[in-house]
Amino acid sequence: MKALVVDGNKAIRGLLREILTKMGLEIIEADCDDEIMKSLVYVEGIGIALIDVGTETVDCRKVCADIKQHWPYVKLIVTSEEMSEPEEKVFKALGVGAFLKKPYELIDVRDAVSQALGNFNVPDYE
Repeated sequence: MKALVVDGNKAIRGLLREILTKMGLEIIEADCDDEIMKSLVYVEGIGIALIDVGTETVDCRKVCADIKQHWPYVKLIVTSEEMSEPEEKVFKALGVGAFLKKPYELIDVRDAVSQALGNFNVPDYE
């Protein structure tokens, strides 16, 4: 399965690449709306997307809505430094399956992916 990682910070994309690769996922990176849509249109097998709310070149709400409209099978995880309860409810209504609060630990990423994918069998690793 492939994971689309969307974050404006290259270092965070790299960290998520490392973590998710260890979990057996192939990573596609994007840092703007156009790259996200191109990835979903042209790359087969994307099953999960981790999208950072704070990425300036991404309208996270619109992207989540578009993904669920055109690719309803893609599971969504939203990452953020801060998210209010009302914002979280909006994202849940858009089909987001899990949330990751920055800064996060390896176990947080593992748990969010497992939750979003419906208890995806994520291997243990150190």
